[in-house]
Amino acid sequence: MIKIVMPTRGYKTMQVTSKLIMQSVVLLSLTGCAQVTTQMNPDSRHKVNLSESNKAARCCSTLSQVHYQKVGKDKSVDIELNNESPVIKLLSGYTYIEGVEIPESKGSINIELNSLLERNVLIPSIMLLDDTFKVVRIYDETSLKHERSGVLYPERYTTDIEIDLPKNQETKVKYLAIYTTDELLSKTTTRYPISNEALWSGDIDANIIEQNKGEIPHSETGVVSLNFEYDDVETRFANEVDPRLLDVIPSEMISDSALSAVSKEEQYKKRIRDLIQNNQYEQAVKLVKEADELGLSSVGEEMLKAIQSK
Repeated sequence: MIKIVMPTRGYKTMQVTSKLIMQSVVLLSLTGCAQVTTQMNPDSRHKVNLSESNKAARCCSTLSQVHYQKVGKDKSVDIELNNESPVIKLLSGYTYIEGVEIPESKGSINIELNSLLERNVLIPSIMLLDDTFKVVRIYDETSLKHERSGVLYPERYTTDIEIDLPKNQETKVKYLAIYTTDELLSKTTTRYPISNEALWSGDIDANIIEQNKGEIPHSETGVVSLNFEYDDVETRFANEVDPRLLDVIPSEMISDSALSAVSKEEQYKKRIRDLIQNNQYEQAVKLVKEADELGLSSVGEEMLKAIQSK
């Protein structure tokens, strides 16, 4: 079963009790947010402008010909549609298209999708496919939520997609593809109002947005970030022992405290470093809170070090 969940995680208000986390948020406000720029000419948006003679040469007559990249160890992927991307003809028109292979998981998979508003914005449509590249589900712009800028993210379009393990005869989702439609390219997005503080500061981008009433064009090119949350099939947690070792390691030699204390703390620290390196600040803050509740106080310090070293 597949369901979509509109984001409810704390983008508007984030209450953090740990002093270390509060220090991290201050640092994030200085280092973690990309500057938002804009360009107001709707005619400047990128278009798929291929002649009839070379449309077929740009790939793809079927979805099986699209390149589907794999999800890395950090469980995040940036999908970029650009002028070098393959082109496919769908019912909604010609479009650039790129994809990602859904990883194997012990349970359900949650995918957070983000498309940032900059000089223009890519409004993605999303297809979920089975292992034979047949379409299982399509998500259009109505599945996306337009969110104002905050500490962790610039202004963006975002959504959460949850993929459950198939039950009985349900089709297993194997691939995800990102594309655009002609209908969306004919529209623009109105940005959230610029604060007086930003205007008074003399910020050039803020003043350009204000003068043009905040309208930015939709583009066929851009970057869509996907952050995956799932239990890796091969992942073993700190308190788990490889069954292959049970025949050679006496049970009295296995110490739960030794497995769970030091190694668990190091796992948290490594995950924090990976998240900060990939600009996944909100997930890092949540992980610090979780570690703090387990008494792993040094994890918060690790987050501060990771932010300062970027």
